[in-house]
Amino acid sequence: MSTNYCISNFLKVICLLQENSINNCSSFRCSYYNTRVLSFYRKDGSLYSISYLDSSGNISISSIFRIISVSSDCCTVLILEQNNGTYSSTKEFLTIDLKCIGAIRCILDVNVSNL
Repeated sequence: MSTNYCISNFLKVICLLQENSINNCSSFRCSYYNTRVLSFYRKDGSLYSISYLDSSGNISISSIFRIISVSSDCCTVLILEQNNGTYSSTKEFLTIDLKCIGAIRCILDVNVSNL
């Protein structure tokens, strides 16, 4: 398969949701998010992970991302890190070939303040 249109279209919808996220209040609860935290799985079922330098200069590994943009055959993601239940940006980006993605896991809608 040359292009994975299902994955591409799904990620485009997530980009649109993130771009249009607003303070959403009902009579029962309010929620604010600007990021849908995602994990990617390769076609062989293995979790996609990447090494990066954390804020202390140590090498860390992450498998959680924020979608930034989608083209016809690849996507750009922001590498996220999780500390004590909160998510933050590593300020590191990665481009992933959509042909390599077998599945996507949506983890949580959150507010990442340091985008």
